[in-house]
Amino acid sequence: MKYDWLDAYLLQKRGVTKDLQPVWNWVRYHIGGKMFAAVCLDDAGRPYYINLRLEPMNGEFLRAQYAGDVIPGYYSDKVHWNSVNPDGAVPDETLRNRFFSWLAANELDAPNLFAPIATVAAFREGEAWRRQMLRYVEANVDFTDDFLRRYVPRIRAIRPEASFLVWLDCRELGLAHDALVDLFVARAGLALNDGEMFGPGGEGHMRLNVGLPRIRLAEALERLRAAVDAR
Repeated sequence: MKYDWLDAYLLQKRGVTKDLQPVWNWVRYHIGGKMFAAVCLDDAGRPYYINLRLEPMNGEFLRAQYAGDVIPGYYSDKVHWNSVNPDGAVPDETLRNRFFSWLAANELDAPNLFAPIATVAAFREGEAWRRQMLRYVEANVDFTDDFLRRYVPRIRAIRPEASFLVWLDCRELGLAHDALVDLFVARAGLALNDGEMFGPGGEGHMRLNVGLPRIRLAEALERLRAAVDAR
């Protein structure tokens, strides 16, 4: 393999651990309990693929630029994983720069001392808490939807498919962008993200985080109700 720097380079990142998956004969690299790279070995211990996790757009670019030497992930999710020929034409620096890009995009590249330990503990011991949390957040979504239907019918809650972030469709208020932000921030005292910052189609929308105690959510919605009624 021409990338003989790979193992030392990956292990220099704080929080990275390494193991061997004996059934697959893969050397795997993890951070915070998440695998972000692997070296696939044949029966003689020779690498035949280097697997790395990338954001989909970065992976597509690399596959197009180095067709044949970078392919969709071998025995992996082919959207996020990519397999690199260990003796191919991808330059060292290009490959080196890609390894940690997924970690950076997901804010996993520079964990503090406790973050990897807490992440592993969450994966191993947090299932009961996760189920309880999901029920609570779903009830907060229901609460938000019901409150707006009853008291602020010109703002419609768009139920998320899998998130604690609820989009509020405020277009029936008929407010321009600056006036809508002013209504939420200055008049209601709510620091929400406005839809326009997320690109076309976000106009007239605000994003509400419902992952909080219900008493605080009720207080926020009452503030919004009072601000709309006062217009």
